[in-house]
Amino acid sequence: MSNQAHDHVHRLIRSMSPSEKRYFKLHSARHRSTGGGNHDLLFNAIAAMAEYDEAQLLNRFKNRGFAARFPIAKRRLYEAVLNSLAAYHAESSVDARLRRQMHEVEILFQRALYEDADKLLHGAVKLAEQYERPHILVEAQQWKRKLIERSNYAGTTQADLDGERAESGRLRELFAEIDALWALKSDMLLTLYQRGPARSPEHLQELTKLMGQPVASGNAPGGSARARFLFNHLHGVAAFAMGDLEGCHEHLARNRALLIAERDRFLDEPNLVLSVLSNLTYVCARTGRFEAGKQHLREFQLTPSMWRMPENEDLDPSSSPPATVLNSHYTPNSVTSTRQRL
Repeated sequence: MSNQAHDHVHRLIRSMSPSEKRYFKLHSARHRSTGGGNHDLLFNAIAAMAEYDEAQLLNRFKNRGFAARFPIAKRRLYEAVLNSLAAYHAESSVDARLRRQMHEVEILFQRALYEDADKLLHGAVKLAEQYERPHILVEAQQWKRKLIERSNYAGTTQADLDGERAESGRLRELFAEIDALWALKSDMLLTLYQRGPARSPEHLQELTKLMGQPVASGNAPGGSARARFLFNHLHGVAAFAMGDLEGCHEHLARNRALLIAERDRFLDEPNLVLSVLSNLTYVCARTGRFEAGKQHLREFQLTPSMWRMPENEDLDPSSSPPATVLNSHYTPNSVTSTRQRL
């Protein structure tokens, strides 16, 4: 019987970096009860396994009480590792910081510290606006409403309510725009992945019909950087699928410029940069822009340090460029052998 259904703890532990493992041991020591340590024993044993072997673990720990309830022990270890990783990465991204701040707003509200909650909420909203995180702004709106209701509308004016109503409408429009672009982009990619570039009049007509939808027409939307990225991505995919490499290059170049100009908005998604640069490298090679292709390849190799990514052998600047960057069948969201996804 395959271990696939039982090795979730092993997969999680093996995915951890050395510093994350060290932090887990410190975190575990701080939070376990006196005389504990089963988590550490099981963690170390599983971490040392190249392949998960539950029978070996049960035999090794057969004299330990937790062996009789091994599924429970594994589940608790899994939860402890996740808690440790959450604490370790609490400030690792804009989203992580904002989620923590929103949780702190909830804690203050529940303790009836409404002024403190309002002040912290104001700071979270500013950060969410700066980094364009509409999902946090929607959550913040709910807390604003709770604070208004809790004070029986004291200090609230009609202008305040009108402002909240306008903000709610703005967020709905922003989400609707992004949803429509994502759905159309996904329809286009699904067609491309399953059928390849258009090779018949019928297929070309089908793709043209998809691109005739209102969300794909006109200039790039101005509502958000995310919508502009999706718009260019959609048109780049469509251009490639229809055999228009020049058009594909144009929209990939626009997204490269967008990612540079709006870096803060995409700071937590370096995979987007890798996708755009690798695809630009390929399209440049196909269209005879060899010097530009070399420049994009250099940018690709520097992305891990520029965007604070952990480097791996696929992105090692000292290695030769992977042949798949220049020679493989191009798909608008594949990146070398790592297949970074948009």
